[in-house]
Amino acid sequence: MENFLFGLQRKSLNKVREVYRDIQQGQCFYCRKSLQDEVAVDHFIPWARYPNDLGHNFVLAHTSCNGRKKDYLPSLEHLERWKTQNIELHEDEISERLAAYFLCDAARSLSVADWAYKVNAGKLWVKGGSFSAVD
Repeated sequence: MENFLFGLQRKSLNKVREVYRDIQQGQCFYCRKSLQDEVAVDHFIPWARYPNDLGHNFVLAHTSCNGRKKDYLPSLEHLERWKTQNIELHEDEISERLAAYFLCDAARSLSVADWAYKVNAGKLWVKGGSFSAVD
């Protein structure tokens, strides 16, 4: 009955919030300030570019940071921090805690990120309204 009323996706995103709040120590992935009430589960590689939920492709962000990022790829600085956080340091924890809800394949998430940055023809989002050029 709970799945019917609230949906599995909603419960899954709550689980993502729990996992990533622990991993990110309560900080927004992008601005690194404390997360309070308005927390968005963000697809690091935007859903518009790769419309699949992968357990290692999530980060937590302020709703305002997430709203400014939109469907842009994050800057290379963010990319390196994402790789360190989600692939190098917490690959196993993410897989263990989210595998019941999402495909958790760190190698696939890394391949998707590599592909997205290779085919990107636009600018990379840094913060707020700031962008960097694609190298």
